[in-house]
Amino acid sequence: MSNDLQSTRDTEISLDLRSAFDLIKDLLPAKQIAAYSLRLSPATVYSTLTTLMILTMQRLGGGKTLESIVREVVCHHSYLFADNKRIREGTLSSNPSGFSKARGRLSVKLTESFCDTIAKGIIERGSPSFQDRQIYVIDGTTIALSPTSELTKVYPPATNQFGKTIWPIMLVTVAHELYSGAALRPEFGAKNGEDNTSEAEQIEALAKRINPGAILLADAGYGIFRVVYRCKRESGQDVVARLTNARFKAMKRQAKLVGDEDGISHYELAWQPTAKDRKNNPELPKDANIFVQIYSHQRSDGEFLNVVSTITLEPKKAIELYGLRWPAIHFGRA
Repeated sequence: MSNDLQSTRDTEISLDLRSAFDLIKDLLPAKQIAAYSLRLSPATVYSTLTTLMILTMQRLGGGKTLESIVREVVCHHSYLFADNKRIREGTLSSNPSGFSKARGRLSVKLTESFCDTIAKGIIERGSPSFQDRQIYVIDGTTIALSPTSELTKVYPPATNQFGKTIWPIMLVTVAHELYSGAALRPEFGAKNGEDNTSEAEQIEALAKRINPGAILLADAGYGIFRVVYRCKRESGQDVVARLTNARFKAMKRQAKLVGDEDGISHYELAWQPTAKDRKNNPELPKDANIFVQIYSHQRSDGEFLNVVSTITLEPKKAIELYGLRWPAIHFGRA
């Protein structure tokens, strides 16, 4: 890349980061800006707000190193700092040690509040995606972490026929609001070990941070009674989730066929937990049940897409709604 092109690109990135800073300050309530701006002393350069802003810029910049992000901020983004003699005189060092210490002072609670506030603000500026309602796409994954002793203790590695593997494994569940694309703060925990978590636990925790009345779109890992029941009854969201073929066949035996339309079989079911559900989730109420719709559509590749929904929809609309999870999944296509 030529020097002129690199300079133009650097300018564009700088403008993007400034726009991100302006948006974040606009989204933060005034009382939170005041709380985040508190400094340990008048000489403090890295206030809580400044530190959080730089961390955000570090991520927006593609995961820059501490040295590079601090150097860039000191040279080109001094507006991130509160009034300070070193800022006014341009004598602030680009050594990252001060910023590194400031990161260590951040409280988890305050950092989570910052993330939640920004995500909520972005989402509220958007438009509802379906029937005046927001849609959240839920998905999970595992992440292999560096094999340090500290991480291995918190996130135990998996085991196989040869024994324990090397990599600590973290289970993560994320939720993205469909219209804005904004990601909520994820739920994460150990995939293995005595203190492990599960996809079900994580989506239920996420649901508590999602506004009632929203619609959750989830894959088959979440298409189980416990998740659908708790998200609907306890958190107030509707759920549209895929079913495994085995679960669909078991539910179909108890369901009532409503009709076939556009190649989609539509069923109704007063869904109740199985004996296994109750064994694994003894806290479920004795009368736990939920009325759901089930839609089964054979795709062009011959595979069946089976969907459970707490919303009653026209069959084609139900399949199309679930298809919003992935661009490749549309009615009559993949």
